[in-house]
Amino acid sequence: SCDLGCVRRSEQWIHHEPPLPEELVACLSITESHLDDVVREVSGVSEARTLVGLAGTVSCAAAVELGLATYDRDRIHHFRLSKEAAGRIPYVGHRESCGEIGQSRHGGRPG
Repeated sequence: SCDLGCVRRSEQWIHHEPPLPEELVACLSITESHLDDVVREVSGVSEARTLVGLAGTVSCAAAVELGLATYDRDRIHHFRLSKEAAGRIPYVGHRESCGEIGQSRHGGRPG
């Protein structure tokens, strides 16, 4: 298990809105370092085709991809987010909720 959530990264490294490039680089660096640790410590992880995530960041990513305005456990639970879809999720500012960013991505329409 790795503590890779965006809240933790934001609390530690983001001090501006929008974040400064160097703050984003710091977040990416720390995340990559954690993932390097996983590769060293978990045998065969480099061949894994699926990453399982839970809690805030992953739930928010699913909600954004689905265009949800409010949390919907039934739609988020077991949702499969592709690597490509994860890469399309924009930076979510500190003052934006998952619902706001999800709706803006889907033309203001809830999913």
